[in-house]
Amino acid sequence: MSDLTYTKMITDQARLYFAFADNYYCCNFIPGAEQVEENIKSIFFYPKWMHDAFKENPNASLAQAFKRGYEVIYDVDNTMEILHWNSFSNQTIGIDPHNIIVPDDTRDLFGYELEMYVLKQMSQVMTFDGYFLEQIALKRNATATVTHKFSSRLSILPLLGINDVNMRGIIPAAGTIFWAVIVPRAKPKSIVSILIDPFDMYVWISYFILVLTMAVTLSFFGEVLGRRHFVEIVLELIMISLAGPSRAYGGSFENRIITVFCVMGIVLISSYQSLIISFMSYVRYHPEINTLAEIQEQCVFKDDKDTNISISNRILMVRFPV
Repeated sequence: MSDLTYTKMITDQARLYFAFADNYYCCNFIPGAEQVEENIKSIFFYPKWMHDAFKENPNASLAQAFKRGYEVIYDVDNTMEILHWNSFSNQTIGIDPHNIIVPDDTRDLFGYELEMYVLKQMSQVMTFDGYFLEQIALKRNATATVTHKFSSRLSILPLLGINDVNMRGIIPAAGTIFWAVIVPRAKPKSIVSILIDPFDMYVWISYFILVLTMAVTLSFFGEVLGRRHFVEIVLELIMISLAGPSRAYGGSFENRIITVFCVMGIVLISSYQSLIISFMSYVRYHPEINTLAEIQEQCVFKDDKDTNISISNRILMVRFPV
């Protein structure tokens, strides 16, 4: 059906019109007529007495056309039956003419193999594609297969393009748009930074608060250390944590405080030593630049086309049997 005045066309052979003025004479109801020949279903009306004649040769073009849509078979006694071919189950199903519901053939794929082509290097980095395919196969009773070889059996093909991608037979994929920016690797950490790494900021703050609290207590109530300067007491407690007591202390209270502090220091230092040994056994790097805010704060790009931030489109090309 066509109308040249309004340049509208409805057909199940949209491929025939792709070459004319780049889809200018396409159906306006279906934008761009992108591969609509696999989505439009034809409805065939014929009398029941012709049914057997049509089915004699299943390889005939008319019999194959029946599989692309619906057969409405009517009889002289005003009875009617509607048949539809399910290409996934390879069976003809009947539709109640008094309660017409268009069947969703893709709801149950009957073990159909969804073969997805992914480049090997991409599958190792972008693992979501394989997981997403498995979830679809599980939900639709299909078989998920990921392959690195291109063939005609492929059903799904994730593509990676730049900006405006104009291809026929594709649909937007999950995670359609992302920003790809090449940034330098983080610098190796200095020895001072590695020595601080075993404990976080809160542990170090708690430790120094403990040392200051013990130093204030000993400066007021210590029999030997109470005669020393406050800074000397702090240094003495730090040395006790590292190497243990270096002198004899006086007074019951002072000895007990020093004993408790030594026990706490043993636990702290032993855990620190075990962590620092493992940390220094390999090269440690500063946190990688991983967010757009960090890129804007820490990176400076030259003003040329090779270093500008570009947007890439991820699309899926999906093909099912007709």
